[in-house]
Amino acid sequence: GKKDFSGAMEQYIKTIGSANSINRLEPSYVIRRFLDAQRIGNLTSYLQKLHSAGMANSDHTTLLLNCYTKLNDVSRLNEFVRDESLSFEKETAIRVCKQAGYHEHALYLAKKHNEHD
Repeated sequence: GKKDFSGAMEQYIKTIGSANSINRLEPSYVIRRFLDAQRIGNLTSYLQKLHSAGMANSDHTTLLLNCYTKLNDVSRLNEFVRDESLSFEKETAIRVCKQAGYHEHALYLAKKHNEHD
């Protein structure tokens, strides 16, 4: 049931950044499990934690932003692009925002990106 998924996701989130290799699951495995199950909310929280932990690659960024856009979660998308503490590839984020029709977000990121270059 739905509870099992949330419980499983809590377990996965605990494995992020854990030094113990037995506890450490490949993000791709976790993502596949939750994509198959169409549990986009759980997947979103997992991907957010990966970004917060500084362990996200560009695929994770693409997926997370796609989750936000699929859920039409503009407030989360806003938070993500404005969060100075998150490390992610700006080019990737800009591309995903553009493709999803979130041009203001893409523009914001592009401006921010240029300031840092």
